[in-house]
Amino acid sequence: MSTLAVGLLMIDLAEIIWGRSPTPVPSFLGSTPVRIGALSILPQQLFIVAVAVVVFFGLDLFYRRTLTGKAFRAVAHSAEVSGLMGINTRRVQAASYAAAAAFAGLAGFMVVPLTLAEPQMGTVLGLKAFAIAIIAGLAAPRGILVCGLAYGALEALISGYLYTGIRDILGFSLMILALSLKPEGLFGRPVEERA
Repeated sequence: MSTLAVGLLMIDLAEIIWGRSPTPVPSFLGSTPVRIGALSILPQQLFIVAVAVVVFFGLDLFYRRTLTGKAFRAVAHSAEVSGLMGINTRRVQAASYAAAAAFAGLAGFMVVPLTLAEPQMGTVLGLKAFAIAIIAGLAAPRGILVCGLAYGALEALISGYLYTGIRDILGFSLMILALSLKPEGLFGRPVEERA
């Protein structure tokens, strides 16, 4: 709850300083679409997919192959047990928040040429990302990547043929459907309770 409150305070502060009107930001890669068969894709969109894949595999290597990454995973699983094992949980949690903020900034930098710069631009994108993570399963990062790419393609397809307001309804409808059919997510495993 406090994260949401701080986020809303920052949005209001940004609106006071810069105003509420959306500002267009030109793409640093140009606006001439790249043709791939019948598809027409902006260079910025290709750049976003490429950076997302590179960041994903970099993080995957970090979490699976480095001692620090394994400490991050241990703290995420159980901060209390990790602290007993000698991991500085406060430092890991602070680094985790800093990394999350840096990646959110990178995402905003990449997405703003496709949308408009406004204080609330991250709210809808964050909610969609949360819905995708729920659909895939919070414990399945590879599934989240697959679902994110599939959802983006599906949303673009829907926007091209139907009313664009339907694309926002789609993600949350899929999340409700996924939670009702498979609560652990499409790529998640059921959690076994231990006594």
